[in-house]
Amino acid sequence: MGMMSGTFWKPMTSNTIFVAQNTRTRRTDLDPMAMQTFYLSNVSQQVDATEVLAALRNIFDQTTKVFLVPSQNAIVLRATPDQLALAQELLNNLDRTMPEVVVDVAVLEVNRDKERKLGIVLPQKVTLTPETSSTNSSTSTTTSTTKSATSSTSATALSNLALNWHS
Repeated sequence: MGMMSGTFWKPMTSNTIFVAQNTRTRRTDLDPMAMQTFYLSNVSQQVDATEVLAALRNIFDQTTKVFLVPSQNAIVLRATPDQLALAQELLNNLDRTMPEVVVDVAVLEVNRDKERKLGIVLPQKVTLTPETSSTNSSTSTTTSTTKSATSSTSATALSNLALNWHS
């Protein structure tokens, strides 16, 4: 019935209602207003609080008063109880922690002068000498890891094989 006549009603007492024209000024005059302070917990800079304030001002109409208190990281709203409930829900969604990425960087330096002092020491020269005895045809191998230039062999040896390995 109120939509057809362009009116709205408001209960005054348990058995009395008030009927008025449904205009913006009459609504603001007759709707119950309340005030609530919302504290922002995830504001790291003043710009973050200003963005939340701008979002609330864009969502609500001009009758809803929205104020920022920068020293407290708080937003004060003066609105109807329904609008305050909506503002609480919006602020729960807007006041979130910012995503962050943590990068661990390790800068290492390799000194090539110290590479020979670490680990095992490889031999500088390896000599293999096959020897053959006159009574046996088997071959024996002698390995020397010294830095001497040659190994002496007997007169009966057929040949000397030297393998030099240098690093």
